[in-house]
Amino acid sequence: MEDFQGKVAVITGATSGIGCGVEEWIEKYRKGVREGMSPDELTKHVFEAMRENRFYILPHSEFKERVRVRMEDILEERNPTAHYH
Repeated sequence: MEDFQGKVAVITGATSGIGCGVEEWIEKYRKGVREGMSPDELTKHVFEAMRENRFYILPHSEFKERVRVRMEDILEERNPTAHYH
């Protein structure tokens, strides 16, 4: 863990557009910016994780399942699961 001391990786919904067209992804991204978590709230998550020496930060717990499915797809070398995007 020493290599990651003082570093974080914030996992957000930014990857939720995988498998869709560019226009659809842009609209999903814009919607996320409009309706997403405030910078102040995200900052709280980041500082909490840093205090706890956690590298990965998932401020939106509803994305944990998506991350799990994505990782399984990658490890199994299969295309992204349809319900993922």
